[in-house]
Amino acid sequence: MRLLEIAMLVTGMPLVAACGGPACAHGDERGDEAVYTLELSNGSPGDATYPLTLANDTLVFPLALDEETQLLTSSAPGDLVIAYTRVGCWIDDPETWIGNSPLRAVPPVHLTQVTITQVSDGGSADDEPRGLSESSCFTYRTCDGVWHPLLAPTTITAGGGMTTATLSLDVDGVDAAAIFLPLYTHVSRVTYTAE
Repeated sequence: MRLLEIAMLVTGMPLVAACGGPACAHGDERGDEAVYTLELSNGSPGDATYPLTLANDTLVFPLALDEETQLLTSSAPGDLVIAYTRVGCWIDDPETWIGNSPLRAVPPVHLTQVTITQVSDGGSADDEPRGLSESSCFTYRTCDGVWHPLLAPTTITAGGGMTTATLSLDVDGVDAAAIFLPLYTHVSRVTYTAE
């Protein structure tokens, strides 16, 4: 039996092996799972009625559990880092592109879902709602500082000029997430489900 297995038997608590042990565990007991929202529907400068407009950017954010809803704009982004990366889901290593993003330190969480809702302006075939989600991918950072490989959405819904890409997962010891996007897009909302 390995040390982690023995500790689990003795304490009865799951330990976060990916993070090097209990130092990265997020607490003695899990709390209630909740959905946290980064609301960006009025995010563009000069037009408070239009979603956040992004070009060549990646969204990076800590998984903070202190506010369930944050109303954010490009001029008041809160914890959201809009990283100018000029890359999309074709890259192999997210660390190279977002590893130095200045994120607020937060305790690690148990992450079960991340979603992004984008709005199409209908300008080109690449801007069709479903295509926006198909060109989006996710990554997460565990508390050992490692950004994990990019993941495609597990579900995509589209209609009415909008699309939502969802990644469902079940990972402990996560402190941040990032979404690599199509080169040009309009983001109205990002949510994450965690405890």
